[in-house]
Amino acid sequence: MTGNEDSDRPQREFQEGIANISSALVEAANAAGVNALPENIRLEPPWNRGDPIPFALRMVLSPVGAPTMLVNLSREQIEDCWNGLERPEIRQIMREVTDRYRRMRGE
Repeated sequence: MTGNEDSDRPQREFQEGIANISSALVEAANAAGVNALPENIRLEPPWNRGDPIPFALRMVLSPVGAPTMLVNLSREQIEDCWNGLERPEIRQIMREVTDRYRRMRGE
């Protein structure tokens, strides 16, 4: 690994963690019968690769026709998900999203 690749690693891992968590959020909502798409997720504060990595951020899931769901995540939680959802608390968040949407739908 070159020095440049090593210096880009935190950005890459953070970006991949966001992508993995976003995909899991969409799957969790869809499992509850909510029509969620990746476009229904926004980050607060907004973040793009190259920006300073925040200590925490909020993922806002706003599917059409369903209530908005807020998920607060630490930088560490996001970075640890760069290679999958290994953290138990992240998997728990996904179960809670599914359960909340099911309850809202009266299931």
